[in-house]
Amino acid sequence: MMKRILHAGKLFLLSTMLLTSNAQAAEVVLGKDDYINYHGVVEEGDSDKLIKILQDNPYIRNTMLIKSEGGNVIDSIASANLITAFKLNVAAIGECLSACTFLLFSGKQSYVAEGTKVGIHSPYYYANAQYVYTDVGSPTYWKLYGMYLAGGMPSDKAIELLNLTFEHKSLNMRFLTEQELKYFGVKILRDKK
Repeated sequence: MMKRILHAGKLFLLSTMLLTSNAQAAEVVLGKDDYINYHGVVEEGDSDKLIKILQDNPYIRNTMLIKSEGGNVIDSIASANLITAFKLNVAAIGECLSACTFLLFSGKQSYVAEGTKVGIHSPYYYANAQYVYTDVGSPTYWKLYGMYLAGGMPSDKAIELLNLTFEHKSLNMRFLTEQELKYFGVKILRDKK
């Protein structure tokens, strides 16, 4: 129990380092404490950075710290696949919006620092000069469902979360409450001052 408390406390302290960053494009790096730091806008190629870190550093900690306003749906799904394949825990700090939530909910264990905004909405792609939203039952829906299950979320809760996500278009982002986050299996990290 004491080991878990120390681990949670260390994650909370590391989170303050991410909060001070104003990165635009995602920075995916191995931090000096051997945690993967993934913060900024998710762009094509970020999953390539993540797999390189995972392959080149077999002894890193199994927790990734994230802070993102979202971004590229395809690359976030690729990164979420890596999270489940490598059985990584994910801790969100500051904000985790849109496609970032795919990473958060794919973690073996998901954490959110107290006060972090977690916002969900239906994924969309930009095609033929317009935004195309995905629907419940689409291939994207089922890919996310599989990742959430692989991360350890029960089937009924994965369906509930996805239905909630897909019913909100991006202009109506839905922010999850602390109670909802706990319901979906997320642990809240609190500063133990």
